[in-house]
Amino acid sequence: MEITPTIRAEIEKYLKQKGLSMTEFGHIIDLNVGTVSGIVTGNRILSVNQLDRITVGMELPADHFYEQYIEECIIEEQLNWRRISPFLYRCVELGRLDCVQ
Repeated sequence: MEITPTIRAEIEKYLKQKGLSMTEFGHIIDLNVGTVSGIVTGNRILSVNQLDRITVGMELPADHFYEQYIEECIIEEQLNWRRISPFLYRCVELGRLDCVQ
């Protein structure tokens, strides 16, 4: 059984590989360093907008983390329509109807 690293772990790994600080990465993706830090340390739940900014900043396809996002931020967290609704709209925009199911 393969263990999939969390989105946070993937971000942290990327920052180390690229030699970027959270501040530098925050400037690249246009997010406050406190937000980036909160996401990486697990003190903040990712919004789909933040996930999209991070994914673009990591030069990955826009929907790269969507399946993990479902597991980590929708299934494992308390249901929150303000988080789920933008994710559903974004899935439709990107043609990821499999994620809507």
